[in-house]
Amino acid sequence: MLKNLAKNGMINKIFTGIVALFCICCDDTKRKTIKNGIKFIFRNEKKKILAKLIKEKYSDCWCIFPANGIGDIFFIAGLVKEFKKRNTGKVVFFTWSKKTIDFLKAFPSVDEIIFDKNISFLKYEHSLQKQFKKGELNRIFYPYRGGKKSYVFCDNYNNFFNLPLDVEREIPIIKEQNYKNAETEFKRLKIIKEKTILIIPDSVMFDYRTVDCAFWKTLAEQLEEKGFSVVFNTKSKKYKNFRNTFLPLMDFIALAKQSKHIISFRSGISDFLVGMNIVNHTAIYPQNLDVFWTPDGFNFDNIHKNYTFKFDTEFENVFNVYSLNAIFKRKDIHEIIYNYDDDNIIKQIVERIE
Repeated sequence: MLKNLAKNGMINKIFTGIVALFCICCDDTKRKTIKNGIKFIFRNEKKKILAKLIKEKYSDCWCIFPANGIGDIFFIAGLVKEFKKRNTGKVVFFTWSKKTIDFLKAFPSVDEIIFDKNISFLKYEHSLQKQFKKGELNRIFYPYRGGKKSYVFCDNYNNFFNLPLDVEREIPIIKEQNYKNAETEFKRLKIIKEKTILIIPDSVMFDYRTVDCAFWKTLAEQLEEKGFSVVFNTKSKKYKNFRNTFLPLMDFIALAKQSKHIISFRSGISDFLVGMNIVNHTAIYPQNLDVFWTPDGFNFDNIHKNYTFKFDTEFENVFNVYSLNAIFKRKDIHEIIYNYDDDNIIKQIVERIE
């Protein structure tokens, strides 16, 4: 469908030539300014090409480009079933990431998935999304309809799709092959399911480096001393002295479903895990919410208030983080705010798992 974007190669060659021509006699500052300006022009041209292609071939479809992480895609795709009950037309997802394809395929109501690496530039195009239109590529980053009330962040997606806040979300299907792949991984790691503790130390949304890897290593060591088999879900070499895994998402969920406990830093993967009805979970929250679009950050200090601040408009809730128990209306997820008291936090986690 996007074969015309193969011209992207020629566009890039022209772009490189123009940059070289303009930058021969420039200093570093001017060169950078010129390069960024030309990049902006070429991005706009590629967007025009993409918009034209979609209007020609998918005029009667709802086209979605989720520029976010796994948690957001989980919430977006989970609403497709209810959305289709109220609206005509297919729902098509566009992605530049191969790892997202199988994940989206696991949602029965998603009609089609278009993969094209040429559209990766769209992940940098961040803006508040105020309309959801048929026959256009809806780049969902901040879902915002303007003034509607929402109670937790994922409610913004309900508002964006014009759905009630209490509709049931569809969850992706774990296939038999996913369980077989998980079984192979258990055997490779030489671990017993009932003794397996999965640790997910990394986070995309938050600056997870505020929790030093020494914390995770100490936690793992103490759990192993208690007779558990600890597995880190990471590609980082920091934990090479422990067992490591990094399976495709649905295989990982099959693995997590059969493990004794999962410990993660609060991020999209924890939304996904809890949304898949995995209850044996501990989530560690940052003491200060410090993400790239809020230079001053947001402070919160009481998990039992479910992070529901005085904010009650949709726009304010775009920038909020909420308790997993609040989002999924549960009480059984162990939630801890990281306060730099490593010894006490580790003690809490180990005692709870025992």
